[in-house]
Amino acid sequence: MSTISKKQVDFCWSNVGCEKESNDKNFVCKREKECNSGICVCKEGYILDGDRCFRELKIGEDCGRNHGMCVGRGVFCSDLTKKCVCLDGTKSTDDKRNCVPNEDTPVDAKCSRFCTDLNAVCEKDSHRCRCKLGYSKSLKGDCRLAEFQDICKLDYDCRLGMKCLFGECHCEDIDSVFVSSLNTCVHRKASVGNTNCTEHTTMEDSRLCSYGYRCLVCPFRSTGYCVKEAVKPTMAVPQKDISSGK
Repeated sequence: MSTISKKQVDFCWSNVGCEKESNDKNFVCKREKECNSGICVCKEGYILDGDRCFRELKIGEDCGRNHGMCVGRGVFCSDLTKKCVCLDGTKSTDDKRNCVPNEDTPVDAKCSRFCTDLNAVCEKDSHRCRCKLGYSKSLKGDCRLAEFQDICKLDYDCRLGMKCLFGECHCEDIDSVFVSSLNTCVHRKASVGNTNCTEHTTMEDSRLCSYGYRCLVCPFRSTGYCVKEAVKPTMAVPQKDISSGK
């Protein structure tokens, strides 16, 4: 979902408030049930352009301001057919949302504009496909979000908050450690509990939620509180390992 400009709506309590302020029925109020207020966003299937929400169109659909907007990689609105089409040399994906090269161009292969993998980019200098920022090449040859201790060559190969050290992705901050149960880097002295929490995790005053909880920060608040959520079973790191600073 796309968020409306704060110049129009800073916060909301219901969809009616968004429609009234923006004069656009395609805005809805995104509000967590635990929060008193929310923010106005484009409803599902719509995208923000300027101060209005337009329907996201697929390849082959009629396009134009009265219909919606062509979105996706390599997709544009044809002046000739007035339909969303792919750029020359590319074809539609099965879901008709993006365009990929007519010929298969995997990671590390030569490219001219796009790559087959949607998480890869065609480098201008080398004209080769490589995984985009924060993604790494898997054993299968595709690009996936870089994980802790993934093989890397540059910091570019690691996700945000990590850097490449000795050929592996590690926490960027020397005072941070990786916690597998939270799947993120946290400060060694960060506290863990199920009450108040912070969005930031790598500062000394960070307050984290324990495994099975997430940090909910309501609009225009600097701190939040922990709410229970359903999570998939995984190996948890004992809380004392990060709260004790050891």
